[in-house]
Parts: sequence; structure tokens; C-alpha cells
Amino acid sequence: LAEATDKAIPLQLGAVQIDVDAETRKLEAAMATSLDSNSIADSYLDLAYLYATAGRKNEVVATYNKVISLHPLSLAAITAGARMSDITYEEKLFGQTAEYSMKALDNYADFLMLSSDKRQPQQYDILTALKRLAQFDKEYQRDYLKRIAEKYLKITAQNPILAEFFFMLGYNLQLQNDSKLAKRCFVEAEAQI
Repeated sequence: LAEATDKAIPLQLGAVQIDVDAETRKLEAAMATSLDSNSIADSYLDLAYLYATAGRKNEVVATYNKVISLHPLSLAAITAGARMSDITYEEKLFGQTAEYSMKALDNYADFLMLSSDKRQPQQYDILTALKRLAQFDKEYQRDYLKRIAEKYLKITAQNPILAEFFFMLGYNLQLQNDSKLAKRCFVEAEAQI
């Protein structure tokens, strides 16, 4: 029995066996030698996926938080923030859900303004983060939507995700009786189209 526990137990996925520890070591070695910061950031998402596949939730959370803190202007940080929002929402940790949603949207705004990366996050991630902020805005009295609107209205980038984003933001601000800011968002939504 001691011999069996000393060896890594491979994970069986369908007809494929994966030695998660070995794959993790390979990925970490590749990250250590890479000079491309986008590649390194993206590799953290792969690492989190491996941990999630193995059921290592604490390592998933740590990996997502690491990419958010080390590579905040990366597409991976936006995705990691959205995934953390999902995790905390499922655990009914709504205060943390709102904070991770806000972080994902802050990172996306910074990404649009400062990054040369032309890839885009999943529209679902961006709109779900906004939807969750709208849900918790009143409850936590943090003016999430107002802060997001003020930040995003300064962005000059044209982006297909932003049209629906601004419309949804304007709609939720209108529900909160902030018609002036809502109107600015509706105008921006039309300009993005």
C-alpha cells in the first residue's frame, strides 16, 4: 500500500489518463522559461483548469488570484476575475462576487485602454460581471454601476462587446433612477454600433 500511495494517481477523463502533478510541473517549467507575458498569463488559466479537473479548489482559487495580481492587464486576468466571480457566486459569497466582478470589469477597462493585445474576453464573462454588479449594487451600496459607467465612458476604443455592455449598463442605471448617466450610456451604446 505504501508503494501505491507514493506514486501520483492519474486522473481518468474519458479514455484519456492525465497525471495532473506531472502536467502541472511541465506547465510551470514552460512558464518559467517563457518571455511572453501574455503566454505566461494564459498558462495560469491552463494551470487552474488542471487543478479544477483534479478537484483542487484551493489551488484553483490561488492560481486565479495569482494571475489577477501578477498580470492585471492581461486577458487572462479578466477571465480569472470572471471565474472567481462564478466560484464565489456558487458559494453564496455575494460580497466577494461583487468585488471579483468589479475587478474583472476594471481590468477589462484597463485592458481596452492600455493593452496592445487584440484578443477579446468572452462576452458572457463581461456581461455576467455587469449583471452581478447590478444585482448587488443596491444591496451593498457601493455605487458599482456608477463607478463602472464613469470609467467606461472615458474609453475611446471601438469594441463589439461594448455596445451591449453600455446598453445593459444604461438600462440598470435607469432602473436606479440615474437617468442622466443612463442616457450617456445609451448614447455610447449607439456609437459602438
